[in-house]
Amino acid sequence: MTFEITQILKSKQAYRAQLAARPIVEKLRMLEELRKRALAIAASRRK
Repeated sequence: MTFEITQILKSKQAYRAQLAARPIVEKLRMLEELRKRALAIAASRRK
């Protein structure tokens, strides 16, 4: 498997720019979804 570090870094930069351009409401919705997933994972580990 070959990793093209420059392509990976460009892709990450483009994705971050895309996220930054989103409205704050959408960012907050995404954050809430991540929080729900984290809670679900934590709950499954306790079992």
